[in-house]
Amino acid sequence: MAEDIYQVSSQYTGTRSRGKRGCLFVLLLILIVILAVPAYFFLISPKLYPNKIKGDFLEAIYVPGKDGAKGYLWIQTDGSYHYISETKSPGSYSVSRKGWFCKTWTYLYDPVEKKVIKEFKTPFEEIPPEPKMFYKDGNVWIVSQEQRTYEPMINVYNAGTGEIVMNTDAFIKKFPELNSGLSKLRFDHDPTRFEIDTKDGQKFIYVLDEDKMYASPKEYENAHLVKGKEKVSIFAMGDESSGPRKKLYRVTGPAGDLLRTTISESQLKDSSEIMSFYHSTAVPLAENRVFIEGIILYQDEEAAVILHQTQAGKKADRILTCVDKEGEILWSLAQDQLFKSMGVNEDKDPFSVIFFMKDKFSAMRQGDLVIFKFIEEGMIGIDFKTGKKLWELDI
Repeated sequence: MAEDIYQVSSQYTGTRSRGKRGCLFVLLLILIVILAVPAYFFLISPKLYPNKIKGDFLEAIYVPGKDGAKGYLWIQTDGSYHYISETKSPGSYSVSRKGWFCKTWTYLYDPVEKKVIKEFKTPFEEIPPEPKMFYKDGNVWIVSQEQRTYEPMINVYNAGTGEIVMNTDAFIKKFPELNSGLSKLRFDHDPTRFEIDTKDGQKFIYVLDEDKMYASPKEYENAHLVKGKEKVSIFAMGDESSGPRKKLYRVTGPAGDLLRTTISESQLKDSSEIMSFYHSTAVPLAENRVFIEGIILYQDEEAAVILHQTQAGKKADRILTCVDKEGEILWSLAQDQLFKSMGVNEDKDPFSVIFFMKDKFSAMRQGDLVIFKFIEEGMIGIDFKTGKKLWELDI
């Protein structure tokens, strides 16, 4: 009897020991997986894929090469891990986006060779603010407005080396009138300028091309009064009717009336309204051409780059078209040469209509290079004269 009890006890002890070893093995395996995943992404993956762009796309700008040499891209991405935070308390409920390991990655990138020239990381306490990039005189400006707990930021880097030239504090010291600190910052264009509110309640205008600070919006307006009276011509997209069919116009009038406002699409059909509101005239271009849901992504004195659709309705491809100032079509790129996911498919995505998508598309031109950006996918470089696709960068 005692021998039987011993045997049962031994079997029980052995089973329990094997159970403990099994649990320890599972815990060890889970620990290995937990450590292996970040090790792969932070240690192994960068070595295996040194030219991979990490993170979610934020902004990019093209930096031209010197003396005819090829240029390269400055790209910034959000490398944070995002999650949704819910806060509940008696009588209130809120949902917000939060982040772990918050940071941006900034890359100097050769899009032709598909090679990362340089990269650097900038840590943040929470999800980074959305930046705007500007290029001037060999420097790249990365500027952000006030967002969440962040105050406005102005950081200037050497475009060739990536070394910082000036940060927000140095910019404030450069202009003593900003000594109280920046509370708000807004961007404007033609010319590129920052509208700055200070913590002591003052408003200033900084013009990037002039590297000059104006003491008030009024002072800026007075200084540019002559330019405001100069005649300019711009492209504008107007309604053919109340539907999705759009017509392209060339509007001519005083710069002060045209460059600082947005012309209503419906007004372009009425010459008396254009003259009354803008002291300008509007002439239709490419009269036989209609742009379905057309929007102008970029324009200058020579041409306009327009995004439009193959047809109206729940499903359609999108097209990128360049039109010169005489209304001639210089080139068009069909969607199969752009990004597949930028098409309209309301059955799968009701937010794929242009009303919801327009802020995700943009274009810019530097010399003979047009850069088309789709914030959810990446960028495409296009030859301005021929429409030839030069490179594509998926992010």
